[in-house]
Amino acid sequence: MSVDWEMVGRANSGDLEALSQVSKELTGPNRGELLKHAGDLGYQVEMAILTNSFANQEACHMAIQEQLLEIRRDLGFESASGVERLMIQRVCLCWLAVHTAELQQIQQTNPIHELRLQERVDRAQRRYLQALKALASVRRLVVKLSIQG
Repeated sequence: MSVDWEMVGRANSGDLEALSQVSKELTGPNRGELLKHAGDLGYQVEMAILTNSFANQEACHMAIQEQLLEIRRDLGFESASGVERLMIQRVCLCWLAVHTAELQQIQQTNPIHELRLQERVDRAQRRYLQALKALASVRRLVVKLSIQG
């Protein structure tokens, strides 16, 4: 199934007929693609970060998306439980946020803005490490429960 993005755009603009069709698509048997792209807020955040940080750099978008897929594979996304998948998605978004913040800081020439961007990098780094720690904790809990069960 291919998503009719024109219809989704009309629905977002208030077209009631298009909204009704989107509603049918979301509850139908082929809803996966629409849910994946329009309903997945993690995906929306990923796309917003890429669009805002790499405007008009489609090759960069593609390369970074492939890198994120590789990180997801390395973290076992496909075989992960639902909670683990959420944590892996969070790790990936935090990874992206850290590195885009670092790039913006490096490109900054104004010392005042550079200091603010360094604080942003520091906060993003803390969130990234927290996400990694949370994923590790969830995995330890899953192993512990499977041993006990």
